[in-house]
Amino acid sequence: MRKLIMMVVLAIVFGGGLSSAFAQERERQNAVFVDLGYPIAGLLLGGFGIGAGYERAFLPQISVRGNVGYIGYSNSDLDFMGFDIGAGLRYYPLSSAVGKFYIEGGFVYSPILIKHKGEEAASNIFVIAASLGWKVIYKTGFFLEPYIGYKIGIGELNMPKGLSSVSYDPSGLAYGIGLGWAF
Repeated sequence: MRKLIMMVVLAIVFGGGLSSAFAQERERQNAVFVDLGYPIAGLLLGGFGIGAGYERAFLPQISVRGNVGYIGYSNSDLDFMGFDIGAGLRYYPLSSAVGKFYIEGGFVYSPILIKHKGEEAASNIFVIAASLGWKVIYKTGFFLEPYIGYKIGIGELNMPKGLSSVSYDPSGLAYGIGLGWAF
């Protein structure tokens, strides 16, 4: 009799877990993610990069997003260190917030420090951006999020003496991919 009760309990627990794994996607209000653009840029520059963020729905089709990022690299005569602190407002026209296709408007503040042969220059760049993205959410909550957009930079990148011929325009095409978990 105990074995029968134990088998029924296990069948209910296992069946309930299995059915919830295949259930329709539930409403997700939060998301945490890693922006792979930072590590890719860091590797391409021969340095290090990391970026992460958080998104929270506050209306059925609207959410706010915040993110931070860092890129740094160094060689024999040049050190570069840049931080990003950003925020955005996302509108999901085809679904509830934190899911599927979105349109985003946002801004980023980027303090940058460059050292070259003993001299250093600091800059503050503000970026206004608009982007389109698609958050592909799997039933477990894991998601993949490619995006593309355009950014307009406000501010000048100050360069140490000896690097003044290097030009930098923070405006232009912006694209990337994020990995994360929605809950």
